[in-house]
Amino acid sequence: ALGDDPLATYLEFQALLDEENADAWQVWQEFKKLTQTLEDWYEDRTLYHLIGFLVATSAADKFADARPRQAEAKVLIDLLDTRSNATGTAFDRHLRRLAWKRFAGPRAAEPPADVFAEDELTQRISERIEDLAYGSVAVRSALLLFNIAGLLEQRASTQRFQFDGYKTNYWDIEHVRSVAEYVPGAAADRKRWLEHAGEFVASPVAEARDLEESRDLRQQIDVLLAASSPEEQAFMDVFGRVRALSGEGEARVDDNALSNLALLDMGTNRSYKNAIFPVKRTRIIELDKLGQFVPHATRNVFLKYYSPNAAQLMLWDGADQDAYGEAIEETLRRFFAPLVRKAGGV
Repeated sequence: ALGDDPLATYLEFQALLDEENADAWQVWQEFKKLTQTLEDWYEDRTLYHLIGFLVATSAADKFADARPRQAEAKVLIDLLDTRSNATGTAFDRHLRRLAWKRFAGPRAAEPPADVFAEDELTQRISERIEDLAYGSVAVRSALLLFNIAGLLEQRASTQRFQFDGYKTNYWDIEHVRSVAEYVPGAAADRKRWLEHAGEFVASPVAEARDLEESRDLRQQIDVLLAASSPEEQAFMDVFGRVRALSGEGEARVDDNALSNLALLDMGTNRSYKNAIFPVKRTRIIELDKLGQFVPHATRNVFLKYYSPNAAQLMLWDGADQDAYGEAIEETLRRFFAPLVRKAGGV
């Protein structure tokens, strides 16, 4: 059932049964066996996440003219074939090797003899993360893998990544901390940015940082919002001052690094694009309260879950970004640990 024809499944079975010497009972038994295997994979929390990741990123394997459903089905067909000849442990390692290919990229060297030395794995992960930056198509799958690896570490949890929500939404890569060079250009985008900035400068956090500046900015923002189109120089002045008040005024060399990026659904991202951290944080919490799907790691980033000393929850500084980057690297290292050569063998 690889096409878009609503009768594709029926027609596929009909073709099988029309073959010479076709045994309907045998076809039915084979079908039951396959569906039982797929159901077992779904019920197993680890397999659910490993296979779900491979299916969700299957577009990386498909030919240019292949449809997404074909790529997804091929992943499952190949895995069903592999599982029939592998132990549970070997199958788990096979899935992680495939995940490594998705993370490391198609041109990455294979693990030597299917395994790494521990220091080699750590180095390869670190180098790959360093190579990933805003604008790279591989960032999305890396962040998705981090989400899944983080969930798998919560062994006592029953929480599962919502692949259905991930598939039905369109996803952007967004900066956690705003970036100076991404300035809203259209009048509507600037007004939206100013509205969100106005909420921040009126907050107790902004007033505690600089009461006089927050009050003056509030007035300046009200003036710009009253205009039909915010004047260029006046907007740029407020843009810089708001970012400075939020602690994001200084450019960082790693603004576009993986450690400053998160998955955000397109609708939220386009509405809050390059907003300062406290504005995005408030919006993420609102979405989570409403039950809207927010990726596990994205929620954690804006709740500062990865920051060991989160004294100020509404601000995102260099220490927070470094801690987030370390969390990504360490989580992926533990995820790929089954591919590490054990002492005295593999």
